[in-house]
Amino acid sequence: GGRMSFSLDDILGDMEKPTPIAHADISSSSTTTTTTTTKRTVIPNKKPVYNSSFVVDKSKPAVVSQKRKLPAIEDNKDDELLEPKSAKKPKLLLLSKEPITEPLEKEPLIITTEQCKRAIREIKREDKKVLAVDCEGVSLSRVGRLCLVQVATSSKAYLFDIVEGGAAIFDSGLRDILQDPAFTKVMHDCRTDSEALFHQFQVSLTNIFDTQVAFAAITRGQGMSTPLPVGLNTLLKRYGQGATNEVKDVMKAEMQADSEYWAKRPMNDTALLYARQDVLYLCNVHRQMDAILSRISRQVVAKYSQFYVEQYRDGEPREPRAPDDKDQPPSEKKRFIPQYGIKEWDMDTALSLARMEGRRRR
Repeated sequence: GGRMSFSLDDILGDMEKPTPIAHADISSSSTTTTTTTTKRTVIPNKKPVYNSSFVVDKSKPAVVSQKRKLPAIEDNKDDELLEPKSAKKPKLLLLSKEPITEPLEKEPLIITTEQCKRAIREIKREDKKVLAVDCEGVSLSRVGRLCLVQVATSSKAYLFDIVEGGAAIFDSGLRDILQDPAFTKVMHDCRTDSEALFHQFQVSLTNIFDTQVAFAAITRGQGMSTPLPVGLNTLLKRYGQGATNEVKDVMKAEMQADSEYWAKRPMNDTALLYARQDVLYLCNVHRQMDAILSRISRQVVAKYSQFYVEQYRDGEPREPRAPDDKDQPPSEKKRFIPQYGIKEWDMDTALSLARMEGRRRR
């Protein structure tokens, strides 16, 4: 019948008791300890009881935990300490052993070999391996002078000045990129360009997509007669989403007035704009045309584009076309009719012209 008493241990039962934590006082040479925060224990249907019975005995020295001492790092073995040996290390992409340099300006004119090397590095970093290519010169052929080579990605045009840079421009990477089969080179009537590049600078064009050939292949594939070889501006209006070389007519008059126009330096702004616009839209044209070409038509384009590469290059030397005489009366001018050099296509265009002429005379 005596009064029963309960200790806190009886109430808490087997609940885990908090362990005192010791802290080192870094402000003095001696080591001191502090008291842990009291633990709140909630017992069902009873008022909260605060456990204040556990305090650190300040008469005993504090125990300071020691961090495990890491082994010394030798011979750059950081990776062995930071990650397990079984972990797969990421590969570093090394773009070039050459020093990293600032990118060239938006539409650079390449004159020096250092500029050329930088331009080629930029071009090779492009995700899409499609380039537009064109050439300008004086009576462009195997004997006429090659003056300028234009290369463009989908967003940037590079003008390689051969008059100023000479053969060293080709030796600094331009030849390699033009001959690299990994890049599709989009050109518009590449025949004279291929002839001049090969005979003057030993460049053999590869993997050419000629838009003049592609235009004819698409038209024929739609069941229509073979059209005359299409001009660049007509092509751009159809497949370039309305783009056009806005100074083409002005430049045509300039080149007719001065046969050495492209060899003169420095080039004026009109010439530079013309050169850029001749290539800047061709990558988009290629994308539009390639999307609608059938498998068979795509094979035809590849076959005859290669034929275009070889036609003037491997054929007999030819006389460059003489410029029109602006003083000759229109009635006496002989009409120039462009041809593909592909017998079947040229016969088809000749029949179409004859029918058109017959209808005109009626």
